[in-house]
Amino acid sequence: MRWFRRDRHTSPPPSSSPEIVPVVTAANQMDADLLRGILEAHRIPAMTRPGGIGAGYIVALQPHDILVRADDLDRARDVLAAFRDDDSVKLLWR
Repeated sequence: MRWFRRDRHTSPPPSSSPEIVPVVTAANQMDADLLRGILEAHRIPAMTRPGGIGAGYIVALQPHDILVRADDLDRARDVLAAFRDDDSVKLLWR
């Protein structure tokens, strides 16, 4: 009785990882962390990525991209637009 068949070839399951896209670029790491926190407070998973030339040199002072799942992109833009339009919020992002 063979309970383990080596001749059985199964292909790996299709990738179920979502596409990750940038939603905005913050001026520096501190602003990026604040924006990521705003998104996460609205239950939108987000992460940051240093951008710009020389990403390894003084990373905290360089622009950072805030990344979200493609499915959450429109909702993330709406949430951040509400904060961008608020005059009491002084964050820099493009």
